[in-house]
Amino acid sequence: MVTSIHFQHNGRSYEVAVKREQRMDYRLKIKKSGGLVASIPKRASLKSLEDFLEHSRAEIGKYLDRVSAYANQTPKYTFSEGEYITIAERPFRVVKAAIKPGHKLKAAVDEKRLEIHIYSGTKLNESPSATYEQQAAEAVEEALMVFSKTWFARRVQYYGQRMSLQPSAVKISRAKTRYGSCSSRGSLNFCWRILLAPQFIADYIVVHELAHLAHLNHSKAFYSVVESAMPDYRNAQNWLKKNAALLEWPV
Repeated sequence: MVTSIHFQHNGRSYEVAVKREQRMDYRLKIKKSGGLVASIPKRASLKSLEDFLEHSRAEIGKYLDRVSAYANQTPKYTFSEGEYITIAERPFRVVKAAIKPGHKLKAAVDEKRLEIHIYSGTKLNESPSATYEQQAAEAVEEALMVFSKTWFARRVQYYGQRMSLQPSAVKISRAKTRYGSCSSRGSLNFCWRILLAPQFIADYIVVHELAHLAHLNHSKAFYSVVESAMPDYRNAQNWLKKNAALLEWPV
């Protein structure tokens, strides 16, 4: 059974979804969207939850402030004609073709013209209730994944030659929390969203994962390999800590 109560912070009312579970303690999850979910013992009263929230008010407030600041920093895309989406520090202009109602949207990246084309495909839309922005975000993401495969392959080749390290494969993902990874078989995986950051950030991710081909850990020896290819890699690490919100995507 799920019900809800409200928590007040800085003049704003936050809805707290309540989940009763087979547990002994109280747990509160704060989502990036600002939503709150409280998991409580099955027999616990809502009054006991309110007391828990009040007792934890200061800590909850800090988290809510962080979530609010994160949301304010997150880019807002409308995918309207003439909008610019920056990819690896290059501004790509959105170009819309005739959009057919009820048809699934598709997108394509024109790297020479620095354009992202959004148009109607031949298939009917499987989610008719989805807004244009939601459909466009999905279509553009698909196109940027294709584009990023070529982009990362080029940068891996460039840095791989400098570092004398070559992967067995380069793959692209939609990972929400990991920007890159290296498998034990030498395959590198990159999240396409890293291209929403400045290029030196994307290059750092490339160097970081290539270094894992030499050391599959985060030891001093590993960072020595990273530093040899990118002496200012700490600047990239600091940027990621402060600007992760800029890499959010609507879907």
